[in-house]
Amino acid sequence: MRFVFIIILLLSSSGLAWSQSSPDSLVSLNCSEKIKVYQDAGNRFKNFQLDSAIKYYDLAYQQALLCSDNEKAAECVNVMGIVYFEKNEFSSALEKFETALSLSNDDLNRAIYLLNISDIYIELGDYTDALKILDELLVVFQQLDFDKGISATYGNIAKIYKQIGNIDTALCLYRNSISYFHSDSNLKPSIYIDIAECYIEAGNYEMAFEFLIDAEEILQTTNNLSILGDVYSIFGNLYTAKGNYYLAVDFYTKSIFLYKKINSKNKLVSQFIKLSHVYILQNYNENANFYLDSAKHYIDISTSLEIVENFYFEKYYFYNSTRNVDSAFFYYLSFDKIRDSIEHFKNENLLSLKNYQLEKQEKTKIEIKVQNDKNNFIYLLIVSILLLVLTVGFFIFGFRQRFLRRRNKEYLVKYATTSADLRYSNTKIQAQAIAFLALQKATDPEKDLKILMQEILEEILNLSFLKLQHKGCILLLQPSGKLETFASVNLDAKVINCSLINSDYCLCGKAFTENRIITTKNIEESILLGHIDNREIDHGHYIAPLVWQNDKLGVINFYLRRNQVLSEIEIDFLNNFTLTISGIIKQKLDSILVAKRVKDQNVFSQKMFAQSLLIEQQKFEVEQFSERLEKQSILLKDSIVSIQDSINYASYILTALLPNKKTIDSLLENYFLLFKPKDVVGGDFYFVSKENEHLLIVLADATGHGVPGAFLTTLGLTFLKEIVKKYDISNPALLLEVLRKNIKEVFMNSDIGISFSGYDMGIVSINEKTNKLCYSGALMPLYIVRRKEMIKFKANRSPIANYYIEEDFVNKEFIIEENDTIYLFSDGFPDQFGGDNNTKYTRKKFIKLLTDISDKKIKKQEEIIFFEFEKWIKDYEQTDDVTVLGLKWKEVTLPS
Repeated sequence: MRFVFIIILLLSSSGLAWSQSSPDSLVSLNCSEKIKVYQDAGNRFKNFQLDSAIKYYDLAYQQALLCSDNEKAAECVNVMGIVYFEKNEFSSALEKFETALSLSNDDLNRAIYLLNISDIYIELGDYTDALKILDELLVVFQQLDFDKGISATYGNIAKIYKQIGNIDTALCLYRNSISYFHSDSNLKPSIYIDIAECYIEAGNYEMAFEFLIDAEEILQTTNNLSILGDVYSIFGNLYTAKGNYYLAVDFYTKSIFLYKKINSKNKLVSQFIKLSHVYILQNYNENANFYLDSAKHYIDISTSLEIVENFYFEKYYFYNSTRNVDSAFFYYLSFDKIRDSIEHFKNENLLSLKNYQLEKQEKTKIEIKVQNDKNNFIYLLIVSILLLVLTVGFFIFGFRQRFLRRRNKEYLVKYATTSADLRYSNTKIQAQAIAFLALQKATDPEKDLKILMQEILEEILNLSFLKLQHKGCILLLQPSGKLETFASVNLDAKVINCSLINSDYCLCGKAFTENRIITTKNIEESILLGHIDNREIDHGHYIAPLVWQNDKLGVINFYLRRNQVLSEIEIDFLNNFTLTISGIIKQKLDSILVAKRVKDQNVFSQKMFAQSLLIEQQKFEVEQFSERLEKQSILLKDSIVSIQDSINYASYILTALLPNKKTIDSLLENYFLLFKPKDVVGGDFYFVSKENEHLLIVLADATGHGVPGAFLTTLGLTFLKEIVKKYDISNPALLLEVLRKNIKEVFMNSDIGISFSGYDMGIVSINEKTNKLCYSGALMPLYIVRRKEMIKFKANRSPIANYYIEEDFVNKEFIIEENDTIYLFSDGFPDQFGGDNNTKYTRKKFIKLLTDISDKKIKKQEEIIFFEFEKWIKDYEQTDDVTVLGLKWKEVTLPS
């Protein structure tokens, strides 16, 4: 691990300054002085010119051997190993660490060299050997009372659990590592980096950001380009995960600049691959291809298999996004071969690690038993002295009570912290949903700006988690230079029509003029509006300027209760909401301006025609008109981009609502889920849950696709999650009935009257003990293939919606057997147009495809279905959302 190596450099007796001695003067130096000169040279280059650093450390090592100073030679060759590790050249690094271990006789130094060797084992995936070393080193460092060694050892153990996906355990171990920090600890940046990676893996981007900022601040005062490059790389990962591609590219570029300086080829390849992925996500295919070629340039026989795997996958992803099916298929096969090799190696290592942990547990049990036998013997001797026994007993009891109180306190603190994090996360999601709804309203070209602002202001003031008075206003800048009230809630007419808004007596004018947020706990006499009486001053304010790309648009004013202090969550939400409102206002104002210009130009054209000007004059006016239309087109395109950004953000919210892959993997074995929305957001959704021995699988196809489908998906998922909590999941028909009732109530209570919006849906409940399957469907049949024969379970001919004919949903039961394959799918694939004659694929043809491939491995089935879809669609447009779910029940290998 990176932070271990900082310890070694701290232990080195060599200084950081470059020796003033020239090569000619070395002749006059004694042996130790010559070693120090070479070490000083190596230290000068160790953070930014790694090849030069290796050269000088090697000279120091050779000189130490000539002087028969084995400890100094071990120290020099160990630092060479550190530099090779920073270059990701693990074989060379391991050779140097083992050489250092063979030369040294100092207990502390040998422990540190072993710690470095455990780093190499971790990077190579040999977790069992690494853990054996670390278990022994933890005892050694504790006996030597060496806090930095204990911290680094806990950090390496945490790295192992992080690599195998046990994030909670890893974070707990990292906290143990941090507990051994000293105030001047140089281990902090690298441990903070690893913790940030854990939080990114867990989806907690706010915590990851905080640890990365702390690491960067520390590294800015040092000259360690390799670790600083790692920080920038992980910043790029964070912003890619959040969908902020501009910042992701910026940080990846910074890391590439640093890795080039230190000539770290493996790290450069990884960054080029990551940059390519970001550009593919933005459909900048030319840029993506350039960085893939750059990565290929650095790949050689020393490149790790994981990086080569990532390269082949990114090539497949690139060609798939450009619809080059043949090239995509070629690179996918290459990626698949390497993936299988790596997975086989990982599985062997994980099995070895599990066996080692079991052996360790057995050994611990034996040691405890031996210790208990000793304790029993001692206890029998002490029984004869009753008073001493009582004294010891009371002492142990008191100690145990204190220990339990302390442990319970720690648990309570941990629980409180976790609860606070959850509350903050829920509030953030709610804030994002409100912002998304506001953006959707802004896309309505017919909606007046004042009405829009009024609706948005009322929505915000109705939010329960904001402890605001139900009062506020939005003021916008007018051509006259004055601020005019565009929306208000519960304000007197005197306040709404205030003529002093832009004066020094007004907080709104102050926030607008100075372009800054103003928060007051209460209104003081010095800032009191001249026309407001004493009844109006029992409050405070949160006032923020509305600014979009340096254009001042106005201010938004929320009324606070007197002496109220805003929480961090409220401030964060209000700041983000203000920025969103600014974008909406700017977009609407631009739309109004474009509409006015178009109208003016139409009138102008009519007048020109009526006046029958000369042809040359008409040509001139048409050219002017075209130029203006082109400018307006640019404005409209910018608005479209803004709307698209909003839809992309909606996709992020919708993804958060769907079960993630980690959750599904924990509940289902031998399954695949092909999920291809037609647009950025869509109307297909899925849900998986488990209660006791019952497994619940749901697939739904909402009316429409795109943004309308996404709204129905959000509504359906929300209702479904609540229903599953309250009702028996072994009864799918009951779940469908309750869901239909809820959906009908929503649309019956709306102003549009009866709506046929709803869902086709299939629900499967399986008792894992009895293998009893229970199915009920709304226009979505269930298909089960047993020994290449298709069994179809028809669905009710009623959707989850208001409908002319409403049938009662019924359950259909079936005993499933080993190797049965279960399929649920929306109509997106069967209804897709394509092929040579641009015809529908058809449900009959799709069912035959499922039957033909049902005996193959489940992941292979997914690949076949995916490539069949790509082959069929060719260059045609996707017509609907596509979702296919397959599950092979308790797969067993049949005799050939």
